[in-house]
Amino acid sequence: TLTAKSEKPSVAQKMLDVVRSNSLLQNEIEFYYYDFLIDNFNDVFGTWTWNPNSQSYDHTSTPADEVIVKFPYPATSTTNNVTVTYYDFTTTIIYDETVPTGIKVKIEYNGNQVFTLAYTGSYTDWYKYSYKIDVAFGQFTISEEELYDESDTDFGYVANFIFKKDGKTFYSENLNYTATLLTNQSVDFLVTGTQVIGNLEFRMRLEGNSADLETGDPNDFVSLSLYTTGGDKLGDFVFVEENLEWVIYFKFNNGEQVLAERLMPEISELLSDFISNMFFY
Repeated sequence: TLTAKSEKPSVAQKMLDVVRSNSLLQNEIEFYYYDFLIDNFNDVFGTWTWNPNSQSYDHTSTPADEVIVKFPYPATSTTNNVTVTYYDFTTTIIYDETVPTGIKVKIEYNGNQVFTLAYTGSYTDWYKYSYKIDVAFGQFTISEEELYDESDTDFGYVANFIFKKDGKTFYSENLNYTATLLTNQSVDFLVTGTQVIGNLEFRMRLEGNSADLETGDPNDFVSLSLYTTGGDKLGDFVFVEENLEWVIYFKFNNGEQVLAERLMPEISELLSDFISNMFFY
């Protein structure tokens, strides 16, 4: 994931950083291949084959535009029955820095393809870019995409993450952040997002002006509701002031309120951290 290299330390950028790092809508899967591709791909192209006699890899320089690695699995196997191929690698130059715009990876085990990864990226400059990653392995698929667009006064950020099994979504995240910079310390913002976990869907909306966050009632800015994936509403998360602190409750449709930390301790903790960081950035 690339981060826009903004030189203006605006409240809009600070709020975006908080949204990306502290919201409920944060995935836990990272693909650590960026540095390897940029620094090493052209130096290691060709075919690398494990040699059990020398206990090292034999290298040939073909193909000149791919990296192929062959090795045994498990390690006690007498044949190199696993092949990993990196191919269709492309880059572009942004302000004298090399940036990847495409890569594909496939893994074959005993002649059968068991894993694929495809990455595509589009970059106008450091202030406007997008990328998409698609992964498939066994019964599972993962899709992740991110779009970022920044001008002198406006910020736009969209992120999507979907995890499927047998074609059915059982975990997903969606986040949309827009902000209009009024002054360096004042911004109108709108954050919307959803998170699906199994048959439950959390829907979030955060809207207002940054100048009002520290002194305002969170209920005036934050809306977080819980639905089934079938569209039935189960209730809302609400903020109640107790002993000069805001406490999060879950309010059922019938009006009954229960402490969120008792009903959903992990979700409550994440929400509390997010709101605390957002309101006191």
